[in-house]
Amino acid sequence: IDDRSSHILIKANKVSHCSTAGIYIHNAKVITIIANNVFSNGNNPANKEKGQLYIKLDTLGRLGGKVALDLKIALNKWTATSESSYCMFLSADKKNDLNQLGAFSQNQFTASHSSQSVAQSFHQEGLCHAPEEFTLPMWQNNTKNENGSTFKQLKGKSDFEIIGKNMITNGNMTLSTNGWIIWPAQSTIMHEKLKVIDGPALEVFVPTSTEALLYRGGFPLDNKKYYRLSFSIMSAENSTIEFVPLMAGSPWQALGDYTCFTTGSTYRTYFYFFKPGTSCLEARVNFKSNTTFWIDSISLHEVIMSPYLSAKSKSISGSPEVVAIK
Repeated sequence: IDDRSSHILIKANKVSHCSTAGIYIHNAKVITIIANNVFSNGNNPANKEKGQLYIKLDTLGRLGGKVALDLKIALNKWTATSESSYCMFLSADKKNDLNQLGAFSQNQFTASHSSQSVAQSFHQEGLCHAPEEFTLPMWQNNTKNENGSTFKQLKGKSDFEIIGKNMITNGNMTLSTNGWIIWPAQSTIMHEKLKVIDGPALEVFVPTSTEALLYRGGFPLDNKKYYRLSFSIMSAENSTIEFVPLMAGSPWQALGDYTCFTTGSTYRTYFYFFKPGTSCLEARVNFKSNTTFWIDSISLHEVIMSPYLSAKSKSISGSPEVVAIK
């Protein structure tokens, strides 16, 4: 539903296997979306704005934060079958553009991870353009919306296949810090046993009013292949951590997009898929933060994304199997 559209009813549809969004609302208002089953959309890892429902406001549409969109969204099933997609994705130039969305209630959110329920993205200066992720309870608390809505964890086979071993050999942090490098010199790395996780985490101490880089190299990246990065992280205060794959030597060129992940006082696990823009025989993973953080269970694997395998990209009937989380 595109620019300036209004007074439209989207009801009782089944939508699946679109590369970006299942239902896309762009600069439109007074839209009712009810009793739809939308699943397995947004599986293209090269596209960063995707969801079963995608709501976008931008300058061209001339709709701002003072405009009530009056969306009515209820009784829908949003199922993200890919780790790289979301149930609902919202995008706008400014955060307050989404202050008056409308009424959302009694929707069913289903995904592999609870943080895939909702994502928000706003126009940002600089290199990082990653969305902020929300669990359903977080989203309900922030917006006072989604009354009666529930989340279920997706049960079944992943939509990707891991190829080979973890390219970061001590990603679980149970070994020494050998191989991990910190910069600048006044920053430090050490193991610290935390009660919230099983085993030691890598603590990166970042002095006040500075930034620190944590990195590890020694593996190749191929621009014809996809990779899955995963890690768990917690920080001393609310902040972001910047990630980018880099060359391990001069000229230290970025091999992919810069991406930022939000961090805070509770551990969060992230899953990030990327395809390098340039191949490199000696690459490294590079994390940057301006606050002390703890990071654990880092893994980097080459993957085959099953939606791109012809034998596995056929449409499915009905909804994927799910299991409820209490």
